[in-house]
Amino acid sequence: MRFPNAYNGIKKVYTAEILGLAAVVLGLIASIIFAVSKANGLAGAGTLIAIAGIVGVIGFIIQLVGLNAAGKEEESFKKALYVIVAGIILGILSSIISTGVVHTILDFLGDLVEPIVTYLVIQGIMNLARQLGDEEMDRKGFSLFKIILALYAIEIVASLISNIFNNSTGMTVAGIFGIIGAIVGIVIYIKYLKYLKEAQNMLA
Repeated sequence: MRFPNAYNGIKKVYTAEILGLAAVVLGLIASIIFAVSKANGLAGAGTLIAIAGIVGVIGFIIQLVGLNAAGKEEESFKKALYVIVAGIILGILSSIISTGVVHTILDFLGDLVEPIVTYLVIQGIMNLARQLGDEEMDRKGFSLFKIILALYAIEIVASLISNIFNNSTGMTVAGIFGIIGAIVGIVIYIKYLKYLKEAQNMLA
């Protein structure tokens, strides 16, 4: 095995993304309950969101460990780790500055963290593929990123609209766009997971 650290790191990232997918599915179910039953479904939706949050945190920790391991052999994974740290800082600042234009900007920048990290992980796999002479994985990575970029754009827009209506009286609209965002998120996870699995096979 030429890149053992990258293999083990990508394997952990794969596990983290599966947990992330589980969290998104739970979020989707919560959004459906919220949209269908409105105020009456707040308790059930809230419980699911809490569980999704716990699953997401576990996946997040595993992702950090995986990127740290893979970063020992490919710089792009290390950059992804730095972006996540920057995202944590943005989240803290956003919670401190809870209103106004600055808060909106911080939230928007926070939304960009995940697609940037995804890009860097895909780039890292593509770089390893080139070193191994695997042209197919290199080509797949480039095509995948273009698809995921478009999907992330849809997800971010849906999230913004959901947040806007969630702060007014349009709670049903918020629920509908929450569902749209969650569905797009699931599509992203599935496509990304497939590529991560192929990367493991490449490095094994």
